[in-house]
Amino acid sequence: MEKLNNISDLGLIIKYAFRDLVRNYKKIFSIILTLFISLFILSAILTIEESLKKELNDNAKALLGGDLEIDYNRDKPISKPMALSPQSAVPPFATADPAPNL
Repeated sequence: MEKLNNISDLGLIIKYAFRDLVRNYKKIFSIILTLFISLFILSAILTIEESLKKELNDNAKALLGGDLEIDYNRDKPISKPMALSPQSAVPPFATADPAPNL
């Protein structure tokens, strides 16, 4: 790549680039079409992302089952603890094929 020595060279470069674009309509059309398609895809992705976030936030309770809220007050002590009932006798464990008595 060459170094640009003076500003008149820049003017010639711009002039020749403009001539090249004017002569070649296919190149201009492909550039514009590519930009249009890329911007369309970008806007579609952003729109889908926002709508998915909105739908997930709206339906989070139904999807996650978060319809129960537990609230407690730390200032008030529990007045009476729950009485635990003693465990009844353990039921005997039976197998389908009992071992023979030896």
